[in-house]
Amino acid sequence: MICKSCCRIMLSVEEKKQFLDYLKRPGLTYLQKRGLKKKVSEKCRKKNTCPYCGAFNAEDIPLLLMNPEAGKPSDLILRRLLVPPLCIRPSVVSDLKSGTNEDDLTMKLTEIIFLNDVIKKARVKPHRTFRFNECVCTPYNADFDGDEMNLHLPQTEEAKAEALVLMGV
Repeated sequence: MICKSCCRIMLSVEEKKQFLDYLKRPGLTYLQKRGLKKKVSEKCRKKNTCPYCGAFNAEDIPLLLMNPEAGKPSDLILRRLLVPPLCIRPSVVSDLKSGTNEDDLTMKLTEIIFLNDVIKKARVKPHRTFRFNECVCTPYNADFDGDEMNLHLPQTEEAKAEALVLMGV
């Protein structure tokens, strides 16, 4: 429907003018507008070459081993996610709210928001950034009771300031 190179609609100037004139008519109903959108979409799908920049728009379909008549690459993008109602979702014991049961989607969303905040605080500087090994990434966000491992934290003010500058935590 839209050219990937110049981001313009795949209609010629005459077709575009014709559809715009029809769209400017007063008193168009919702169904008429929806039908017009469907016609524009059908016309654009039939064209592979952009009338403005001449770019070929269907060149990546063979690379994906797709049949152009059966589907297109935009069908591979997940736009909606089916979610069961709250009453039948599995519940998870929450550590945040003194042992309440929360559904698993709410808990996962909480974790994503927390990790997003942690990522925002991190500073990436060339040649001065700590790079964690995968084996130490799991305890980075874990509860440290003292039973699982020994945690070495910066003790002096100078070490704490250096850790803040280097790691952003």
